[in-house]
Amino acid sequence: MFIINPYIFGAAGYTIENAIMFDGGADYLVRDPSSAGNRKTFTFSCWLKRSNLGTTGGTAGNNIFGGDRGSNFSDRLMFGNGDDGAEYLKASFHDDSSGAVQTKALYRDPTAWMNVVWVVDTTQSTDTNRVKIYVNGVSQAFDGSPSYPAEDYLTAVNNTENQGIAVRPATLTQQHFGGYMAEVIFLDGTAVSDASSFGELNNDGVWVPVDPSGLTFGTNGFHLDFKVAPGTGNGAGTDVSGNGNHFTDNSLTAAQKVTDTPTDDADDDIGNYCTWNPVCDFPSAKVSL
Repeated sequence: MFIINPYIFGAAGYTIENAIMFDGGADYLVRDPSSAGNRKTFTFSCWLKRSNLGTTGGTAGNNIFGGDRGSNFSDRLMFGNGDDGAEYLKASFHDDSSGAVQTKALYRDPTAWMNVVWVVDTTQSTDTNRVKIYVNGVSQAFDGSPSYPAEDYLTAVNNTENQGIAVRPATLTQQHFGGYMAEVIFLDGTAVSDASSFGELNNDGVWVPVDPSGLTFGTNGFHLDFKVAPGTGNGAGTDVSGNGNHFTDNSLTAAQKVTDTPTDDADDDIGNYCTWNPVCDFPSAKVSL
């Protein structure tokens, strides 16, 4: 049976033109805000496609976004993996000592784009309302015994320390994300009630991006569309929200700006490129058309 990945052919009314490919080695984006934003309430969204699986420590790959607390601690959204090689999404606060939640669902497909939305509102009196993770529009159930941050917990996100994308923000030397990111958005002071600000289901039932131009970004909010290549202007970290909250790119080259994105526009060579899937046992697979 020939299997078609819907993210290759799914069409959307809103086109994401560019993405950044992070090699999982030394690549990352970083920003040090001049003033703190709302450290209790925020929303982070991005589209991503993984290429570096099964690693959490050292110099290889799992951090998506977070903030530095100082003293080598972070609050962050990341991919984690257990001894069995499981690949789940995890929100960690003060490197787990102030709370941590991880999804029951596992994410091990390096061919599919996915929309990840991380919502935090520690002002909520009900602990289960303080942290939400959405994947392709669906609120994720958490595994085991979730540990939520305390009410009114001040996160390191929106702090005046390192705010890192694709790296552990406390060190800027560890746990680099390997894969592709597109349409990276941060809302300072807003906790969305669902993921509809960032995507919708198309007629084929595929979660596709929507135009984010009407969003309220807040003081430290940003929108990275990656249309500017690394090494030119403000580089890959150019914020197009209107806030001018630009990130600095590290170890990225112009060639890492790509048109492999979650949306399809064949006329402009934009779309999810076909690649061999390393988790598939191709020698023994039977393929028929």
